[in-house]
Amino acid sequence: MSNTYWRITYNGIDVYEALKHELLSNSLREEWSKLVESKVFNWLSTPIFISNSNSYLNELGYSTFKDKLYPIIIKYLDEKNINIEKFNYDENSNNILYSDEYQIVVVE
Repeated sequence: MSNTYWRITYNGIDVYEALKHELLSNSLREEWSKLVESKVFNWLSTPIFISNSNSYLNELGYSTFKDKLYPIIIKYLDEKNINIEKFNYDENSNNILYSDEYQIVVVE
């Protein structure tokens, strides 16, 4: 069965990694720590990633991201460089390493 998923990147890298890099490179380590500890930010599980893997949000994950995180992210990252791609993905694929109620992680 194929379902719809979203991948959100910033200048070609995962939006979470981009936000982390932006805050830490601008001496905003305390701000990053507050975000990571907040309920607004930590609703999404962080599975162990391996190289060549990407995370894709399902409909619930994408909706939650848009409602909770997107308004925070655009305070720090330039919105015009955020890329939201929509994919159809076969949930029975052997490439899925991890899944939860919000996302799948796929080996590319």
